[in-house]
Amino acid sequence: GTYIMLRSGQGFLNQSEELHNMVSDILSTFVAEGWCIIFHDNIYVIGPDVNTTICRWEHVLKKLADHCVNIK
Repeated sequence: GTYIMLRSGQGFLNQSEELHNMVSDILSTFVAEGWCIIFHDNIYVIGPDVNTTICRWEHVLKKLADHCVNIK
């Protein structure tokens, strides 16, 4: 039958690469702008000051939520 994953299955073959590719596709605009870095299963958001960084994190979280990706 068909399986629909509501969460990415840990331990599956190539799962970490698929997660990286999915997040990279969703955040590609921010990565291209140079202030968002995706490294393995980590997302780094940088800015010249705290307020800019917080604002950018809000953009990242909104973009992920728009694609039904939750961070816990």
